[in-house]
Amino acid sequence: MLLDRAYLYLAIPAGVQALLLASFYYLGFGLGEGVIVYYLPVLIASAVLMLGHRHLLSVLAGASSLSLTAADRWVCLSFSWLIVLFGALDLLVNGVKILNPGTYAEFHGYGRYFRHFSIMCWVLIPVSLLCSRSRAVKLFFITYALIFPVIIVDRNRLLLSFFAFFFCYVIYCNGWKRRNLNVIVLLVVVLAFGGLGAYRSGASFEVETSGKFLADGFLPLRDSFFLLPSLLRQIVLYVTTPIVNYSLVYSVDFSNADFFLSQMSPFGREEYDAYPYSPVLVQRFNVGTEFFPQLMYGGVFFSSFSFVFMIVCFVFSVLFLRSSKSIFALVIFLKFAHTIIFMGFAPQFFIFYNFAFVFLFLLLQFFSRTLTALARLNAINRSIPIGCDRTRVR
Repeated sequence: MLLDRAYLYLAIPAGVQALLLASFYYLGFGLGEGVIVYYLPVLIASAVLMLGHRHLLSVLAGASSLSLTAADRWVCLSFSWLIVLFGALDLLVNGVKILNPGTYAEFHGYGRYFRHFSIMCWVLIPVSLLCSRSRAVKLFFITYALIFPVIIVDRNRLLLSFFAFFFCYVIYCNGWKRRNLNVIVLLVVVLAFGGLGAYRSGASFEVETSGKFLADGFLPLRDSFFLLPSLLRQIVLYVTTPIVNYSLVYSVDFSNADFFLSQMSPFGREEYDAYPYSPVLVQRFNVGTEFFPQLMYGGVFFSSFSFVFMIVCFVFSVLFLRSSKSIFALVIFLKFAHTIIFMGFAPQFFIFYNFAFVFLFLLLQFFSRTLTALARLNAINRSIPIGCDRTRVR
């Protein structure tokens, strides 16, 4: 099964992205060199992960044999209802963004901090399928996890929710036997993602070509790009422009440390005046890859080091899932797997929120294990008759 092979989480998305670049872009004037610099570590890492698949990096070895305690279910369900509560507070304070998509990035007062919790809505999917015994709760959690990102116009969170649903559906609901349904789900993802982008950005996603040359305000697109339907064109731009931006910054050797520093400083982003400036061709497409900020901060070396660190964390999540076999380890794996799959589209791993998320779920696992240990200790104490010598009772 493809989901069992850790290296494919890296190789398949990168391959699709490279194919789209080769099909729809002219990669001259230094852009081609930047693309090679970006993809060379990806090829090496994919090969290394492939070698380690059989003995170490089998995803299903951990995901298919989870062990859930009553405390695990209670902690996960309680936390899920807390996420729903923060979602309601988010909408109350920040507004329903789908009604005014131009304000999707605007927050009011404490609304920014409510959003940090509300965007964990995707966690409700594995919790609903593995922890809840109520069909009504399962249906509500899954529906909420898929609808809430649409309400707040957050396409990245929508992709994460769909990925979590697809993974859990295939692994825990025997979804791999229903290939026709899998194709339908994929089409729904494409339509929902593209439709939400078109609704949010409208005509601003349209861009003209500069042909084989580079020019401000244009992209070096081939004529074949404009033969695609509008919905597919915007998806292609979403997938490919981060690599183009990365390659351009590499070719001109541009530096801007504020880009990376602001990303790692969620409470003091306003202190960095140069954020988010970069010499991209089309300013409204200023998003780079996961390693775009690192490239501007410390060059190719720091970008490559960040990539290696990210791969190590992904491997850790696979091994942790295999050894722990807990739903908390599964959630951490899904988060890391998602960042690996979409690392070519936008920074989602090297942000303060991501590391806080991992720490939070490690803390939740510790809390659940503590509750389980206390419950067992209490059960042992209750089984000992009053007046007996407890040191001799077995």
